[in-house]
Amino acid sequence: MESVCQTLFHTSTDATILQAVDALWNYIDQHFTQELDINDYAKEHGYHPVYLISQFSNLKQISPSKRITQKKMALAKELLKNSDMSLQEFVNTVGFYDNSYFSRLFKSQEGIKPGAFRKYYKTTKDPT
Repeated sequence: MESVCQTLFHTSTDATILQAVDALWNYIDQHFTQELDINDYAKEHGYHPVYLISQFSNLKQISPSKRITQKKMALAKELLKNSDMSLQEFVNTVGFYDNSYFSRLFKSQEGIKPGAFRKYYKTTKDPT
């Protein structure tokens, strides 16, 4: 009987943390351009921040902060390719609040500065 109760408890707990991780994933996807505090999110949902972050990282194979950055960088690349926004405008739109930080991060991840990336896509864009 005790092993059945333990199995039910672990299954329930596992399902609960899976739901919490999925909810956090969706929350990040919907709000990544805003200032997110994962610690506050965890506490509001009844989890210790370290536990929720570690479970998220284990289950999704990416940390919440890296997921946020991943989403921001994907949007930044789209805006660089398809808009004429100034660097300041799209940095604010994407959710970065420091142009130089964004530029360094972009270059470290893409191997090219944002302005050069934009120029490359503007000059190589297929006109059809």
